[in-house]
This record gives sequence, C-alpha cells and structure tokens, in this order.
Amino acid sequence: MPRWRVADNKTDANIIKDNPDINPVVLRLLISRGLSADQIKIFLEPDYEAQPHDPFLFKQMREAVELIFKHLQAGNKIVVYGDYDADGVCSTAIMYKTLSFLATLGKAEPAAKIDIYIPDRASEGYGLKKSALKNLANKGAKLIITVDNATRNVDEVAYAKTLGLDIIITDHHEPGDILPNCLIINPKIGGETYPFLGLAGCGVAFKVAQALLTSPLTPLLKKGEGKEPRSNAGRRGEVFLKWLLDLVAIGTIADL
Repeated sequence: MPRWRVADNKTDANIIKDNPDINPVVLRLLISRGLSADQIKIFLEPDYEAQPHDPFLFKQMREAVELIFKHLQAGNKIVVYGDYDADGVCSTAIMYKTLSFLATLGKAEPAAKIDIYIPDRASEGYGLKKSALKNLANKGAKLIITVDNATRNVDEVAYAKTLGLDIIITDHHEPGDILPNCLIINPKIGGETYPFLGLAGCGVAFKVAQALLTSPLTPLLKKGEGKEPRSNAGRRGEVFLKWLLDLVAIGTIADL
C-alpha cells in the first residue's frame, strides 16, 4: 500500500523551532508550498492596509471602470454573467453587490438595473453561450460583465457585439492563443502587469470592486455629483469593500 513520505530538511526544522507558537503541521504545509519564513509571517499576519496591490496595475482596469460608470450613469441594464461553482457564485455576488451599491449612490434617473445570470450546469455548462446572450439582449441588457469565465469565448464575445452588447471579461483561467475582442481583467493574460497570478475568479472580481470603490475616476462618489459628500461616500465605500472579503475567502478556498 502506498504511503506518504513527508520531506524534511534543516530549513524546515529551523523555521519550526523559531515559531513554537505555530502548529508545526501548518508550518510544514506552508514551507512545502515554497514560502520562506518572512512570507509565512506575512501570510499568517496579513495587513489589509499595506498588502493589497493597486487594482489599476491591471492594464485595462481604468478603461473597464470608465465603461462601467458610463452604463451606470446612463441607467442601463447591467448583467453579471457568472458560473455555477463556489468561485463563480461568490464572484457573482461580489460584482452584483458592488454595482448595486454604486447604483444607489448616483442621482441619475432612471437608476441602472443590475441583474445576474448563472448558466445551468447540465443544459448550458461553463462559459458564455450565444443563446443566453441573445436572451439577455432581448431583455434589455446593455453591458455584460463576466466573472470567473469567458477568457476563451472568442466567438461568443464577437456575437455579443453584433447584438449591441458591451462586454467586460473578469476571469482567472488560462487564455487561449486568441483573446476575445473586449476589455479583459485577468492576471494570466500575456503582458499583464498585475504582479500576483494566483487570484481566483472572486479575487479578480474583488479587484474590480476595489477599483470602482476607491478610484478617483469614480464620478458617483465625487462631491456635488452624488447624494452625499465625497468624504462620507468614500468611507462607506471602504467599509463596504472590506465586507466583501468573506466572499473572496469562501470562493478562493472552495474553487475547483
């Protein structure tokens, strides 16, 4: 019968000896993933204020934020197109909650309508589907924001454009040889400048939320253009953003 053989070395022993307050099994797991002593400390003692990377390190994040606010201010229908697994559902919730929060801050009438679409696992499967896009366009959608999918949906994105839909892809899956012709927020895209490749789909959705809620590009949070001063709205946005981290944690840990 096969048995696990746990590699052990002097480095492991030193780290375990120097950290008697941390369970040695946890330390071995982190060491086996290539983390140094300093990286383990950062992992176990995260600093929310200091550690998150700037979401605008994504090359197309600024354009994505501008396009989203264009549709919000016009009162258009925006659909978050998700996936049926834990990461996809959490990603959908993050994006939906963020867009709904922002829509309540604006003074534009009529208010933008935010909706979600999660494909049926059995009948539709993973990713964008032309039939779903046609149905969403017929129901008045103007912008589709994918979460945790669509990096390889080249034909489907082209079809969506023939329907008059704008598309923003947010995803973390590996790209194909050809990319869809639309804005894409995905750390694994070639030439991307965001420094961390390990985001799950919900992590990418959170970075979009972070960009929307903290950016100076955010017209709905500027003083005199919304329902409240910039300082009050900004604080609300920061508090709201932190409460999304529960969904990020669930989606990341449970991702297939």
